[in-house]
Amino acid sequence: MISRTTKRILFLVVLSLALATGAACHRLCYVGQPYGEVLWSPNRKFKMVKDRTWSPRALARKMRGQGWGAPEGYVRVYAAAGRKVREQFMGAFDEVRPVWNHREVYFDGRGPSWRLPEDSEQ
Repeated sequence: MISRTTKRILFLVVLSLALATGAACHRLCYVGQPYGEVLWSPNRKFKMVKDRTWSPRALARKMRGQGWGAPEGYVRVYAAAGRKVREQFMGAFDEVRPVWNHREVYFDGRGPSWRLPEDSEQ
């Protein structure tokens, strides 16, 4: 028979492993790694950052022998102070270049434009 103390310790170990696995998956699949350079708006109030992430689609392509292909991940726009304004997942984002137009940013015909706040502090 397993003692109550041993059960508690085992529960805490399993819980810790589950939390660590969840944190690692969040880091790989959502946060990602920076990819390419930071692209600033002409007025330097906003910046665009590309974060490459891992996805099951990329793994499936690799297993079929097609290679990793073009990177995919999140394109994020931040205010100069560091606050996230918008984000969107995009496939093959290595070719994405922003076109800044006053309070909007376009992405080479990839989806709708993003409306940015008037003030980068909002």
